[in-house]
Amino acid sequence: MSLDRTAAAGAFLSVLAIIIFAVLVFQNSFPALEYVLDKGHYLSVQGDIGPGYSRFLWENRSVDVLAQAFVMFVAAVSCLAIFRETGGGEE
Repeated sequence: MSLDRTAAAGAFLSVLAIIIFAVLVFQNSFPALEYVLDKGHYLSVQGDIGPGYSRFLWENRSVDVLAQAFVMFVAAVSCLAIFRETGGGEE
């Protein structure tokens, strides 16, 4: 089975996208589990909890945006793969 140029380009771009995504994720640390062990970050429920919650969401926004961009890229590539024309098959 030989790869045509489109399949080779798609495979190359997929591997490149995975590498870029992995590098960006490892450069931007996300405190997923470090807060489980540290109890000093808890906010008082008697105070105004809104600013603390908002600050956490905006400080970790880069991870959310990267994940959304990756999902949109994979969706676009999948749509192209579904609708591409193949050489054989029914006509």
